[in-house]
Amino acid sequence: MGTVQSAFRATIVYEALSEADRDPAYVNLLSENQYLVLSAKSGSEKTEADILLIDCQHIDRFRDIDAIAIRDLKQQYTNSALMLITSPECTGDLRLQLKKHGTLCTSGDRPELLLPRINRLLENLSLADECGNRLKTMASLNRHGKARSPLHTDTKPVRVLVTGPASVVLMRVMSSLEQENFEVTAAISVPQTTRYLETHSFDALVVVPGGKGKIYASLIRLLRRNDRTDSLPIIVFSGINLHGSGQPAYHYLKQGADTVLPENDIETSMLPEVRSFARRNRLTKSMRQFLRQSVHNETRPSQLICETEFFEHHLGRQCATSRDTTRSLCLSAFRLRAQGEQVPARQTCKQALSYIDMVIKDTDLVTVISDNLVLLSQPATSIVDAEETRLKIVSLLQEIRFQSNFAGKAYEDLFVDASTVRYRLDEAPEEMIARALNTLEKSSRPIPQKPTPRLTVVH
Repeated sequence: MGTVQSAFRATIVYEALSEADRDPAYVNLLSENQYLVLSAKSGSEKTEADILLIDCQHIDRFRDIDAIAIRDLKQQYTNSALMLITSPECTGDLRLQLKKHGTLCTSGDRPELLLPRINRLLENLSLADECGNRLKTMASLNRHGKARSPLHTDTKPVRVLVTGPASVVLMRVMSSLEQENFEVTAAISVPQTTRYLETHSFDALVVVPGGKGKIYASLIRLLRRNDRTDSLPIIVFSGINLHGSGQPAYHYLKQGADTVLPENDIETSMLPEVRSFARRNRLTKSMRQFLRQSVHNETRPSQLICETEFFEHHLGRQCATSRDTTRSLCLSAFRLRAQGEQVPARQTCKQALSYIDMVIKDTDLVTVISDNLVLLSQPATSIVDAEETRLKIVSLLQEIRFQSNFAGKAYEDLFVDASTVRYRLDEAPEEMIARALNTLEKSSRPIPQKPTPRLTVVH
C-alpha cells in the first residue's frame, strides 16, 4: 500500500455532512491533480490520510448533529489535518463555530479554489514534519548549531497592513484592530502598499477595496507571484453582494486571497481571522528559519547544504517516515561537468550551488559528495513535482555562463546530468542513493560540441 500511495502528492479523505451533499467535482479535480482521494465509508478499511476534507458549504446553521459528525470523523482520522469547505455566505456565528474545528476554505461552486489552500496546508504540514525529523537528527548526532526552536515565534504585537481607498469602512477596520493592540499601518493606494511590503514585514494584509475591486484584485495576484509575499495572509472585506456584479468573493479568492468577508462582518469575524492567520504566518516563518539554521556551517551559512554525514543520517530518518506514512520521498542526483568532460572549477560549483538553493524548498536538503556530484532529498514530494524541480535546476544551470578565474578562463559553462528516484518500501538510504547514482550513470550524455548562447553572470 505504501508504494502505491506514495506516488501521489497526498492522501485526502473527502466527506460531506450528508451523503446528498457530496460533490463529485471535488473528487475529480483532486484526482486530476495527482491526489489520492478516499472516502470514510463505514466498514471500510482504516487508511492514514494527510488531510480530512469535509464539505460544509450547504449548511446555514451549525447544529449539534453537525458537531457530532465532524467529531466522529476527527476521531477516525486523528493524525490528519482537518479542512472544512464553506460557501461565501458562511459568515458570523456559523463561521466562528466551524473555525473552532479546523481550517476553513471558501469554495462554493468553484472547486478550483480549493487547490491553492490544500497546497498551502500541505506545505505547512511538511514543514512541521521536517522540523521534527531535523530535531531528531540533530539530537542523534549531538549537534545543535545555531538553530532556535521551530516554535520560537515573534512576541511583538501583531503587525497588520490595511490597504484600500480612504473610507468609513477602512477606518472601522483600523479602529477595531488598534483596540486589540495590533500594530496597524495604513496604505491608501496600491503603490503605497507595495512600497510598505518591500520595506517592512507584516503578519497579515487586510484589503478593503471599496469601489476599486479590479485594482485590488490585481494587487493580490501580483503579491502571490512575489516570493516575499506569496505566503502573506490576505483577508478581503467586500461591500459588494457576494453573488452580485463587480468583483464577487470568488474573484478575490481566485487571485489568491485567503478569505473574503462582507463588510458587515468586521466586528464579528475580523479579529479571529487576523489572529489565526497571523499566528500561522509567524509559525511558518519560524519553521523555515529553523530548517535553514539546522544545517548551518561556517562555509555555507545561508544555504540548505549540509555535510554528507548529516545528509545520510537524515535520509535514513526520512525513509522511515515515508515507510510509515503515505508521503512520498524523492532523491535526485546531479553531476556538474565542464567542456572537455572536465570537473568544473570549485568557484563554478559553488556558484551553481547558490542557484540550486534558489529553486529548492525549505524542507529539501542538499549535500555535495564529491567536487561535482550533488544529492538532493525532497520529503513529502511526489515524483512528478520532484522531476519538475530537477528539470528547473538543469535548465537554469545550463542557461548560465559562470564567472571563473581557473586555468586562465574568464567564464565557464556547465553541463548537467541528472536523475530522480522515488523511495521504495523498506529500502535502506544507502540503497536509495546507489539507485539514484546508477540511474544518473545511465542518463549521462555527451557534451555538445557546438556552444549555445548563455546568460553571463558577473559576481
